[in-house]
Amino acid sequence: MSAPEVTELLERGAATPSSMADVDEIRARVQIRRRRRRFALGAAVAAVVVAVVGGALLGASLFRDPPMPFVDDEPAPASSSAIVLPTIPTREGEGGDLAAAHGRLRFDPDDRCFYLDQGGTRTSVAWPRGWYAEDDPPRLIDAGGTTRLHVGDRVELGGGYGQTYEGREPCPGSDGWFFAWQVNERGN
Repeated sequence: MSAPEVTELLERGAATPSSMADVDEIRARVQIRRRRRRFALGAAVAAVVVAVVGGALLGASLFRDPPMPFVDDEPAPASSSAIVLPTIPTREGEGGDLAAAHGRLRFDPDDRCFYLDQGGTRTSVAWPRGWYAEDDPPRLIDAGGTTRLHVGDRVELGGGYGQTYEGREPCPGSDGWFFAWQVNERGN
């Protein structure tokens, strides 16, 4: 029973002073229902706001620009078999995990580039700062000088995707770039 209905009953004399306790109880129930409706509406509005803001932040992070152009100030050791390896300004483990890529490490000897084979899809990789490569045999070496990856190794990378990088051409047949700041070897 709503508050106007209770008021109408009192005015018509249908409610007596002895039934006022019942009327007070009815009014209390009406107020509780109103509060519940307001709370439910407030919770729904808050959920929509969180979803919209969260979606906007996620969308912005997925479509951000690739890293700024960078020249590694820690060149690879001089070697006749060294390969120019594209790197990013971020050292391994310093970035966040926005996207993941996994596949097998491959090397194109004609173009002298390493790429990630993701089940038939080639993806060029810009590696963490300080990494370098050698091709006798083809392998990737981390900033500490440890050989980390060999051709054919299964690899999981954390980082982000992009279509261009510093005006560099990706490996032939590649669908774009993956900017890796996390590298996990998974063996053969």
